[in-house]
Amino acid sequence: MNISNSFDYFGSDTLLKYVLFNLLKNSFRHRGAQKFSITIDAQSLDDCNVVIFRDTGKGIEEPLLPYIFEDFYTTGKSGSYGLGLAFCKKVMRSFGGKIVCQSEFGAWTEFKLIFPKYESAEVAQIKSELVKDKSILFIGESSSMLDLVKSAQYHREFRLTVEDIRAASLGKNTVLSIA
Repeated sequence: MNISNSFDYFGSDTLLKYVLFNLLKNSFRHRGAQKFSITIDAQSLDDCNVVIFRDTGKGIEEPLLPYIFEDFYTTGKSGSYGLGLAFCKKVMRSFGGKIVCQSEFGAWTEFKLIFPKYESAEVAQIKSELVKDKSILFIGESSSMLDLVKSAQYHREFRLTVEDIRAASLGKNTVLSIA
């Protein structure tokens, strides 16, 4: 492993671990008979962050490269369902990034996991979309606090439900929804 610069990314560390596990599993599955190694480099570039995963296994034939990220595409190895690299592509897309592959058949395979900068417009857009799917229930009488929450709701576009504290304590349905 060569880590020249560490970096932050927006996404699930668990999902990223599954991506790396899948790449390791595939590398070992297709390592071939020659001397074998795996190198992982992490780099923070000006416009993005990259993890380069390279092995010296069998490589992938050029005509197959366009299909390796498709659901259920497999080389036919026993126990393979063709979901691993498709999953990796979906995870990287959910992070606002992408995964690309280059290979020389009989020599090596390289996957690049490309992440947007944490402070980038792509990550800001993902965060905004995630907040739009959220709902907040405000129970209280503080008009100044409610004004702050309404202001945030206006700018972030989440669903806001307001309920009077007396009605909430009595179990009455006096809920006001603000979309």
